[in-house]
Amino acid sequence: MDISLCNPTWLDILPESYYDYLPQGTSDHALMLINMLCKSNSGLKPFKFFNYWFQCAGSEEALRTTWNTPVAGSPMYQVVMKLKSLKFALKEWSKKGFSTPSSHVTNLREAFSKYTEELALNPMDPVLQAEEVQIQNDLAHWLDLEENMLRQKCKESWLQWVIGTPNYFILS
Repeated sequence: MDISLCNPTWLDILPESYYDYLPQGTSDHALMLINMLCKSNSGLKPFKFFNYWFQCAGSEEALRTTWNTPVAGSPMYQVVMKLKSLKFALKEWSKKGFSTPSSHVTNLREAFSKYTEELALNPMDPVLQAEEVQIQNDLAHWLDLEENMLRQKCKESWLQWVIGTPNYFILS
C-alpha cells in the first residue's frame, strides 16, 4: 500500500505540499517523497506606488520635502537615498489619514443619497443644490482615482499571471 494521507490542518499549514513516487529499486514498493513546501512569508510587503497618490492632497508636499533634503555622496547615491526616504514619507502619509479611494467613494455615495433625499423634500433650497453638486463633483473625482487604482492593480495581477503561465500564448 503506497499511499499518503493528510488532514485539513496539514492542508491549512502546508497548502503547497505534494508527493512524488521515486523509481522502484529492488523492492516491490516505491519510495514516496513528500515535499512539504510552505509559503515563505518574510513579513515584509514590497512597497507599491500608486499613480493616483499624486492627485491627492499632501502627497506632493511629502515629495517636495523629501526631494529637497540634502544628501551627501555621489549623484547615484543621492538619488537612491532620496527614493528610500520618499518611500518612507509616502508610507507615513498614507497611514496618517489618507484612506483608499474606495472608502471615499462609499462615504460620498452615502452623502449624495442623503442630499438627494433632502432635495426631494426641499427641491428649491439653493444651499442643498450647491452641496449636492459639490458632492457629485467630489464623487466623480474619487471614482476616477478608484478606477486608476484598480486599473493599476489589475495590470499588475494580469502581468503576474502571464509571467506564471508562459506556455499559454504558445501555439502548438
